[in-house]
Amino acid sequence: MKRTLPAILLSLSAIALLAGCGAEPDVPPAPAARPAAVDSNHTPDGVRSQGAVLGEWTHDWEAAVALARAEKRPLLAIFTASDWNKWHKLLDDRVLSVPQWREWAAPRLVLAWINLPNDDALLPANCRDRNRTLSRQYGASDFPAVFLLNAATRQSIDRYHVTRDTTFADFVSWFNRVYADRQPGGGKAYLSPEERADLEALRAEREPLKKAYEEAVAKASEEYRAFQSRTTATEDLADWTRKSDKELDALRAPVEALDRKLDVHYARVADSLLLAK
Repeated sequence: MKRTLPAILLSLSAIALLAGCGAEPDVPPAPAARPAAVDSNHTPDGVRSQGAVLGEWTHDWEAAVALARAEKRPLLAIFTASDWNKWHKLLDDRVLSVPQWREWAAPRLVLAWINLPNDDALLPANCRDRNRTLSRQYGASDFPAVFLLNAATRQSIDRYHVTRDTTFADFVSWFNRVYADRQPGGGKAYLSPEERADLEALRAEREPLKKAYEEAVAKASEEYRAFQSRTTATEDLADWTRKSDKELDALRAPVEALDRKLDVHYARVADSLLLAK
């Protein structure tokens, strides 16, 4: 989705084609992502209180880690505040509550729900202090913080950044890329010779284009600040912003087109590893 230059400048991480959480998104509250609890082993939002199973959110951190280790599955941990954080509501609406989520996550992921809500009913007893400790341990100071973890070491592999452009497809693309890249040789052993050659060619083509885009964003950031310091004419600034947006869009478009082609290979690697088990 297109971003204007001021929006890019509000988040330096956009230079890397990712944006972190900043100002609250202008979105309506999302519907609940999980059904109401139907038994005593779930909190009212439907999250499991004890134990862990593939594809189901659990408050039980140790059980989630143990299951991920035993099943040799990636551990996805969300640090959040589900009943008051607006960025959580956006993630819930765009990713966690879409119909495709459960079908996609069930065979692939162990899911840990590290929640710090206002409502104590959404947490099992004596869970809040542990969640605060885990949040500090993983540097989850802004919510929601979504980490893909290595269960064997409990170390973070990567973090997904929730933005106004977040979608289910974007989330799956991030997961497949990160999971494929952490395999020996970037997972190329799971591709045919033709697919490996195509993957390398796409990566080689993407690198200079991505660098050019990042350099253009950095230059535009400097020019924007300089322009602001020497003019108060809103109309002039708007004209300059429109021109810069157009230039950045032209540089970003081919990078995103290559990313979509790369996504096909990353998905094949991730699915070969996770769905064959």
